[in-house]
Amino acid sequence: MILKLDKSIEEFAEKLDKPIYVVGGLIRNYLISGQLNTDIDLCGAYKTEELLPLLKECGFSLLFEYKRTGTVVFSKNNIKYEYTTLRTESYYVGGNHTPNEVVFTDDIVADAKRRDFTCNAIYYDIKKKQITDPLNSGIKDVENRVLDTVIKPDDVFSSDGLRLMRLARFCGELSFTPTNSVIMSAEKNRKNIADISGERIYFELNNILYADKKYSFSGKNGHINALNVLNETGVINILFGIEKSGAKKIIESVVSDEIDRLSAFLYGTVISFFDSDTALKNVVKRLKPDKKTTDKIKRFLCFDEFFNKKHKKKETKFFIAKNYPLIKEYLLVKKEQTKVGLVSYYRTNVKKLFMLLAKMEKDGVPFSFADLKIGVKDILDCGVKGKDIKLIQEKLLFFAVNHKGKNKRDCLQKLLMHYIGHTD
Repeated sequence: MILKLDKSIEEFAEKLDKPIYVVGGLIRNYLISGQLNTDIDLCGAYKTEELLPLLKECGFSLLFEYKRTGTVVFSKNNIKYEYTTLRTESYYVGGNHTPNEVVFTDDIVADAKRRDFTCNAIYYDIKKKQITDPLNSGIKDVENRVLDTVIKPDDVFSSDGLRLMRLARFCGELSFTPTNSVIMSAEKNRKNIADISGERIYFELNNILYADKKYSFSGKNGHINALNVLNETGVINILFGIEKSGAKKIIESVVSDEIDRLSAFLYGTVISFFDSDTALKNVVKRLKPDKKTTDKIKRFLCFDEFFNKKHKKKETKFFIAKNYPLIKEYLLVKKEQTKVGLVSYYRTNVKKLFMLLAKMEKDGVPFSFADLKIGVKDILDCGVKGKDIKLIQEKLLFFAVNHKGKNKRDCLQKLLMHYIGHTD
């Protein structure tokens, strides 16, 4: 098999006395689809101090170096490469993703055994233009769409808890089936996920939720399959304290392409608890989600609080308008949640709210202050100042939302004059 790599890296490999290999996802994905992805991981027996002058001599730009793990990131012709020296690793008990000892080697079999899954331990010798399968199982497992570990599963998952997340992600992205021993070991070692930083878990979780979009060959239910692996192995329970039956409903509610799956999933975990505010604080503390996602979940909880109480139709329409377009995504999320019984249908009455929103859109009601036919300047020109400006805007928006066809400049100007001096 010959990979069509950039000429610069092929010429570089030709000049070296020792072989340099492409390894990991690029080889795996090429065997699956015949396509080359842009992430190019390399490895070889050269240490970073030996490789750097050779790279410079051949016109490559150094982007990053980490001597402890023998990692060098470099580029040429707008292609980025990440090289690591062949090595073995040992970890502290507990699987915190950080090796406590790294030993460089020229043994490709030893390097293969420090990786996670056999499908990621296939090498391509650039100079010889041939594949090397050091463990004699990687190619077979790719062909059979099987996810198996490079060594005993217990040794893999006990040394690095993040591999529990990677197991689920690869199942989703690649449409691979894990072996029974891998699943059993992942469940046995599920508590090791507690030792992984929230940032890493959050990153992997986001990738898992969009596993169906990763590659052209990813299955349409890839994210559901991946989440089911997280649930089956008990990882979701460790992360969020939710039992498998409850987690199953949350998973089934994030199928839509019309929603932000990450915020919808985290929101689902939060409302699974009676005290959702405390649950959200725990999620934020543990995973450290980005501010946009956190704020969205907070607003969803505010929407819950509003819709779980009785309001006049005018107040409901005004609330929808003020929170548009996020309210539309919220209703899509609630629609999926009610389908699987995650929330009670009667509490949010999603169908009626959708019908009301659709009618508002059809009637062309304003959904923000910016949609009103008079603006802040008109209000200022009338002598209104400070906090009274927003109060006036709210009254004008409330009127226009609840009176079809009344969002007209002359109509709102008359109403504005009526409100002047009566902002309480």
